[in-house]
Parts: sequence; structure tokens; C-alpha cells
Amino acid sequence: MIKKSISRQGLRRAIKGSLFVYALGAMLAFASQILLARLMGVTEYGVYYYALSWFLIIAMFSQFGLDQTLLRFMPVYIQDGDWSRAKGIFNASNRLVFGNGMLMGVLMLLVVLALGDRLEASQRNAFLLAAFCLPLRGLIYVRQATLRSFMFTIRSLLPDAVIVPVVLMILAVSLSLVNWVPTAPVIMAATLIALIISFLVGAYWQSRLVPKQLVTAKQSYEVSAWLRVAFMMLIINGTYMLLNNVDLLILGLYRSPDEVGIYGVSARIASIVTFILIATYPVFAPLITKQHAAGGSEELQQEITHVMRPIALIAILLAVFLMVAGGAVLGLFGEEFDRGHTALCILLAGQLVNALCGPVALLLAYGGHENVVVKVLIIAVIMDIGLNFLAIQNFGMEGAATATAVSTVFWNLMLYVLTRRHLGIDSSGWFTARAVQPRKGIVKS
Repeated sequence: MIKKSISRQGLRRAIKGSLFVYALGAMLAFASQILLARLMGVTEYGVYYYALSWFLIIAMFSQFGLDQTLLRFMPVYIQDGDWSRAKGIFNASNRLVFGNGMLMGVLMLLVVLALGDRLEASQRNAFLLAAFCLPLRGLIYVRQATLRSFMFTIRSLLPDAVIVPVVLMILAVSLSLVNWVPTAPVIMAATLIALIISFLVGAYWQSRLVPKQLVTAKQSYEVSAWLRVAFMMLIINGTYMLLNNVDLLILGLYRSPDEVGIYGVSARIASIVTFILIATYPVFAPLITKQHAAGGSEELQQEITHVMRPIALIAILLAVFLMVAGGAVLGLFGEEFDRGHTALCILLAGQLVNALCGPVALLLAYGGHENVVVKVLIIAVIMDIGLNFLAIQNFGMEGAATATAVSTVFWNLMLYVLTRRHLGIDSSGWFTARAVQPRKGIVKS
């Protein structure tokens, strides 16, 4: 069992640090998107955002769930002093993710070239440049998982959360000062440069912080066990990514780039409601893994209760504020963007339920119940795709927001109930922690 001094004091310090980085990153990301939207205009911004959404989905599949698999196994190996397996999963994850990224990048290039004139020049060039980002994106996620496994949470987050948006803003402003129009392909090229810098900084920190045992140990492999978990993590991450992006992808099939850009901004603003909850994930993931291996959940429930109550209150306040002032917030991106206020309010309702339910998918996935998460998320994705196809054709971005909100509420409530049933944990933190007893307990994998 993890000692209380570590779980209480160390965990809370880590959560505060993670929250600070996420808050700083959220502000910088928000500022960078406002800047880009104003410099690019609603149409070019919509093209860039659409290409970026496809890139993020393909990048997630190229990782094959290996970054999350590393985070599932590495903390236990470290805790047990099993450096040979720790080195094995570290090396295997980096090699496989890089290889997958290269393969997916080549496939993306071929598909875009095959589409030819069916894509506008701006769209085609933005997608081509996005393909070159794929290998880097995967390696960055593996580096993050490695540092998080050693509880270097802040350094794992800083390059992606801070360096990328800062570099992107500097490049965008520099281009505008020399009268170079920041089109979608130009900003995608700037994104590639920002990712390269982020990767180099993260790689440097990893080389300095990772213990020597990880380098000097003789590696050993449990490939079948790792790939089995990786496949489940791939399905979980894939369905989760689709749930967050399928509305925008389908909207892009039927509506103009302007509407895609406006909806994309509305969705990003709505996600602010859950950013504090997400900030706890890098800290909770290794803790859940260790608790799962140790065979207990009471201490974890206490920490979730302590953390989730203020998160819920902040989420409610943020949702109400954004519903009331959403038009003004959207106006920061440009005059055309206030058309997304209705969609924003609908999305906020779904994100509020998401925040109030707590880290349900994380608890089940890292607590040994990946199959449960997979089944619920697959149902939710099918529901989300069907609802979006029906609603977008008739109601545009308001229909996309409604379909997404309904799907979000569905999978969160389902996983909340299943978390109580399988783990005996109340993920919302609002009900008594000790009275909730697991049916099976957390068993060792």
C-alpha cells in the first residue's frame, strides 16, 4: 500500500503543480487561438482547425495506446525495482510509436495526394504538412508518459502546454509583421516547428531526469501482455478522441469552413469547464496503477473526494459564467464567432456533467477494467456518429452540439455507475467514500 505521507502530501503538491501548468497552458492555448483566428480570418482558421482535428485523431491511432500502456506498467515496475522490464517497455514503446507514426504519415500523404483537386489548395497543403507532424506527436506522448511514471509531472507537461502555443504565437506574429499572410498551411508549418522544439526540450529533460538504472539495466520484454493492454488502450483513446472530434469532422462534410471554425472555437471554450479535472489525470494515473497493484481503494477514494468537491464547484461557476458571457468571449476571436453562442451553451451543459462525474474512464481503465470502458465508449461513439449525421444536416452546428452533449452525458453517467459497481469508488466525490463498498475489490493483474 502507498504510504499516506506520499499519497496525501506528495499527491496534493503534484496536483497543484499539474493544475498550475494546465491553467497556464489553457490560457496560452486560448490566447494563441484568439490570435490565430484574428490574423487568419474565419475561413482560413476553419481550414486549419479541421486539418488539425484530423491530425490529432490519426496521431492518436499511430500511438497504438502504447503511451498509456507505458503509464500503466512503468510505475509498477519502478515500485518493484524491476528495471529490466521498465527498460524493455520504454524502448519498445519508443520504437513502435515512431514506426507507427512514420507509417501513418506516409499513408496520410498518399491519401491527400490521391484526393488531388477534390481538396482546395489550402486544405491539401495543410494536410500534407500535418502528415510530417505525426512521428513527433507520438514520441512526445511517450516522453510525457515516461516522465509521469517517475512523477515528474510538471516537466512532462510544460513543453506541450507552454512551449508549443508560445512558439506558435511568436511565429504567427512574426509572419504578420513581415506581411506574410498566415494561411492554414503556413500555420501548420509553424505548428511543426513548435512540435520540434517541444520534442527537443522534453527529450533533454528526460535524459537528465530518468534514473541511470533505466539506461544500464538489461532489458526484458512482456510483449504479449503489453500489446494486449495497448490494444484496449487504443480502443479507449480512439473512441474518446472520436467522441471529442466526430462532431467537427461530420460538420466539415456538410458545412462551410467558416462554420467549422466557429464551432471549433465554441467546443474549445466549452472544454474549459473540464480543464481542472483533466489537470489531475497525469497525477492520478500512476497512483491508480499502484493502488491497483497493491489491492486497495480506500485511500484513493479519500483523495478523489478531497479533490473532486472543489473541482465540481469551480466547474459549475465556469459553466454559468460562460453561458452568460459566452457571446462576449466568442467575440474575442472576431465578430463572426458570436454566431456560436447557442452551440456553446449546449456544449457547456454536456461538459458540466462530464466534470461532475469525475475521472470515471481513468479509474476503470487504470484499475483493471478496460473492457468495461471500451464497451460503453463504443456504444457512445456509435450513438454520437448517428446523432451527428442526423442533427447536422438539419440544424448545423447547433445540431452537432446537441448530439455531442447527449453522447457526453450518456457515457459519463454509465461509467459513473460502473465505477461504483466495479471499484467501489464514488468518482464524483459528493457521496460518502467509506460507505461505497466494491463488489469484487481491486484485484492484482
